[in-house]
Amino acid sequence: MRILSFWILFLFLGIYGNFAQGQTHTHHRCEAQNLLFESIEANPGNLNIFHIQEKAIRDFLDNSSYSIDRSEFIIPVVIHVVYRNNDQNISDLQIYDQLDILNRAFSKQNKNLYTVPPQFRQLISDIGIHFCLAKTDPDGNPTNGIVRKPTIVENIGTSRVDGIEVAVHFDEYGGSTPWDNERYLNIWVAEMGNNIAGSATFPNMAPYPEADGIIMNYRYFGSIGTAIQSAPYDKGKTLAHEVGHYFNLFHPWGPGFGGCDTDDFVDDTPLQEGPYFDCNPADNFSCGSEDIVVNFMDYTEDSCLAMFTHGQKERMLASIQLFRSGLINNNTACQEENDPTTDDPKDFLVVKPDRIDKIYIYSPEEKMMDFTVEVYSIDGKEVWREQLNQTSFHSIDISSLSRGIYIVCISSPENFNCIKIPVF
Repeated sequence: MRILSFWILFLFLGIYGNFAQGQTHTHHRCEAQNLLFESIEANPGNLNIFHIQEKAIRDFLDNSSYSIDRSEFIIPVVIHVVYRNNDQNISDLQIYDQLDILNRAFSKQNKNLYTVPPQFRQLISDIGIHFCLAKTDPDGNPTNGIVRKPTIVENIGTSRVDGIEVAVHFDEYGGSTPWDNERYLNIWVAEMGNNIAGSATFPNMAPYPEADGIIMNYRYFGSIGTAIQSAPYDKGKTLAHEVGHYFNLFHPWGPGFGGCDTDDFVDDTPLQEGPYFDCNPADNFSCGSEDIVVNFMDYTEDSCLAMFTHGQKERMLASIQLFRSGLINNNTACQEENDPTTDDPKDFLVVKPDRIDKIYIYSPEEKMMDFTVEVYSIDGKEVWREQLNQTSFHSIDISSLSRGIYIVCISSPENFNCIKIPVF
């Protein structure tokens, strides 16, 4: 009955395809399921592919010899920043901030795990996926994994050029053509219309080949820079949600627009009638059980989105190995050629003692080190830069800075590390 109701939804796609998730909300969290519907509408054979893939996942997970063949999957990422003005041309620092948030979400190291109710904490899963900016491009050339393209197209992340194709996916339409999407996770960061926060394609379900990947609204990318004025989606959790779709997770209420007859194909997520938007809803029970409001695949505010379940982990890892194996077979894209052994960047300690107008930088290494210290305001603007050559200790006078949160970054040819520091 659950699966049947899913296919009935497709039959009525023409009537309900434009239903917006959470019509009473100014932010539209996610457009992934609309892309899925478009894909099946444009390519009816994809419906059969979907059936085949679901059976393949079930068979894979039911196989008694099923196992993950490595401790961690490394996913090479290319970020396409497509911008119409300087605000949309987000900083490298904002990109690093978002990737750090993403990696924390997929390794059970996010800082808001305390928001998970005690009855669900045994379900919190370390997915074992690490995302890194690509170090080599498809031709084997060195890269920083960031592509920047100016454009004159307004809302290019949602602008259609033929009714189906989105302009952001194509150089010729003012966007940025993807790198080989079998070997790289392509993420476009751009202006999106209708205040959409993000969208993603499911495995083998892109409406056209160039679309495979994720589009993110530059306003909801990371937790600094352009994101700081985008509450309640201002902590970088939208990308974790979209990556979940990219690795074949559905919303907890399943494909479509909700109802207790539709499942998300994950055993340890309860049936759920529809989305939640608030961290503390008046009633978080539906379909006869308590819902996991803090699940990354819901629409809840960023401050309380905190977990994937073990079943979601199994579905994602199975889908990677079955349908996106080119990503994990391209690990060398994340590694420098002849990369020397380097010091852990965490060997640098950044400390701001209370009521003292200095930031102290310390390293236990008793040797000369060349590195750069940069201080950024929370909106991504650089307010201090200093090139240093020293043994172990340095201080920065911050008495001239106004109150607020700042980001201190230490970089050298071998490593890069940032930390947020409050200035009172």
